[in-house]
Amino acid sequence: MIAPGGSRQVSFTPDQPAATCWYHPHLHGKTGHQVAQGLAGLILLEDKEKRNAAFALRSGVWMMCR
Repeated sequence: MIAPGGSRQVSFTPDQPAATCWYHPHLHGKTGHQVAQGLAGLILLEDKEKRNAAFALRSGVWMMCR
């Protein structure tokens, strides 16, 4: 648990190819409400070998719609 006003840094190595993904809570029955309250975001997984893929980041603006 992270205290109010606190922070936590997490580091991991994804085991999948480059992709645009999103993170969100998985509390059964509460996910929709929590996502609507802003508990979600984007993660860009880059792959050095596929950096020039068609979906590669072409601008600094990302938008996530629900």
